[in-house]
Amino acid sequence: MSQEIMFDKESVKALRVDINALLERFNVKHAKAHLKLGNASFDAKTVSFKLEAVVKSKDGSVQSIEEINFLKHAELYGLAKTDLGRTFMYQGREFRISGLNPRARKRPIFAMLGDSLYNFACEDIVKLLGKS
Repeated sequence: MSQEIMFDKESVKALRVDINALLERFNVKHAKAHLKLGNASFDAKTVSFKLEAVVKSKDGSVQSIEEINFLKHAELYGLAKTDLGRTFMYQGREFRISGLNPRARKRPIFAMLGDSLYNFACEDIVKLLGKS
């Protein structure tokens, strides 16, 4: 009797690796769009991935959805468009502002510390940048 195949956390991770390899080939080949695999949800029989498509600039660079949102909405949060990429110190560590999620109520500002992404409240970022 054959064993039934089911999705689990490890098989979804392996699937993500394979799909990312395919997307990387797509992104190299196509000059106008950049595809990025987002979050996944799964059960034993199905898996769904979010797929983001972003327009590439003429020089081939890509802005994330979060960067685009920051540039679009920064003033609504007491920040300037030029604050994208600025650094600030928090608990003795240097963070870099990397984007904004307008749907997040409490902590919509994204900041990077190395390769790790953190969320901050707008009021905190405004104070940490010395804007208040």
